[in-house]
Amino acid sequence: MIYLEFGKEKSKGRMYSEADKLMNNAYYNNPKNDYQHYYNCIVHYHKALNYYYWGKKTKTFEYYEKIKKESYSFPKLKYHSHDLKKKLKIRL
Repeated sequence: MIYLEFGKEKSKGRMYSEADKLMNNAYYNNPKNDYQHYYNCIVHYHKALNYYYWGKKTKTFEYYEKIKKESYSFPKLKYHSHDLKKKLKIRL
């Protein structure tokens, strides 16, 4: 959890490469329950935002697709999916 928070702060400070490395360490390697799986999805969202502000739209879109797919299992992720959709200007 601390890696995600530090990664978010690095991203705000425009240190995108460092933020990416920290967020990579934030994942649960083998999620054992729904909480850990959901947390990994939240890390996906913040990685997507980091890539978006870094100017890497292709990587942002990849993470958007992951979050969109997971939003069926975790309805709370629909907000995150919608946020990325607006940023990427994706139309229905």
